[in-house]
Amino acid sequence: MKILMSSCYFDTLGDPYRIGGIQRHITLITEALRRAGHKVRWTYKFQDRCRPAELQTNIAWADVIFSHGWFSFLHGAGKRQIIVAHGWEGKCPPDPETVKVRQEISAQADAVIHVGYHIEKWYGIKPDAVIWGGATIPSGKLPDPIWPAVYIGRLAPDTCPHMVFEAAEALGFRLPIFAEGELRGELQERFPEHDYYGFTRRLERKIPLGKIVFCSGYLTMLEVAMRRRLIVSFYDTEIRRDIIDNIPLHVLYGASSADVVKLIRNISARSREHFLDENLAFARTQTWDRVAEIYIQFAGNTHEHRNGRVAFPAKG
Repeated sequence: MKILMSSCYFDTLGDPYRIGGIQRHITLITEALRRAGHKVRWTYKFQDRCRPAELQTNIAWADVIFSHGWFSFLHGAGKRQIIVAHGWEGKCPPDPETVKVRQEISAQADAVIHVGYHIEKWYGIKPDAVIWGGATIPSGKLPDPIWPAVYIGRLAPDTCPHMVFEAAEALGFRLPIFAEGELRGELQERFPEHDYYGFTRRLERKIPLGKIVFCSGYLTMLEVAMRRRLIVSFYDTEIRRDIIDNIPLHVLYGASSADVVKLIRNISARSREHFLDENLAFARTQTWDRVAEIYIQFAGNTHEHRNGRVAFPAKG
């Protein structure tokens, strides 16, 4: 099958984070689909505005299109098209006009996959399936931790990095920070004791080096679970709380650094091992090859338009 992945940007000055969760998702699902024998191309809607012929060539080539995010939807493509809806806009509650536009675009798609349950609640869009992304399987023995904790993700307001660093300060941790974002300069000035390495594409190599991983995204959480490390996160809005609460993983999380410090200090060794074991068991059901199977079930000819008859069921 010939599959076209549509997104907005990749590795350009328009993307301050270089490679974020959506692009990591596209990269790893592409590898899984190619392992299964499918052909995959990528197109970037905003970058390709100056190359309309290339965009049209990719659309004509494809059997099916997966559009990652509502703004990546290719209107008038004339091909079966599935929206994979990631994340949120950072405003809680979402603006009513934003919600309306997303509902209108979703109605034009042949199917809608949500990354997380929070999207249906906050945008009023019923999904045909819910996923959390995928996890890579470690090869060989994991290294022993060399740090008490690491930070992996984005340095942006919606990921609450100030709370992370306040918690690290209270716990006496010097954090290696594998992250980028608009708050980096401010955070480096306020918390100079930490080590700022920038964004890492090889997060699966960094995760095992900490006993605790501070993170906020589903893909990082799944990778942490696959490597049996403790997941810690923060929220400052109801949407962010729902994002953390709705993934079937044990996550220590709170709305303040004091809350999370208390959770970390009070978790028993027995509870910790129980959390790590159950998280690993769930992560093993969420490999990229499994996610690829879901993609193919949507892409196949047996699935009719979502406003018609058949659609892959949402996970319960």
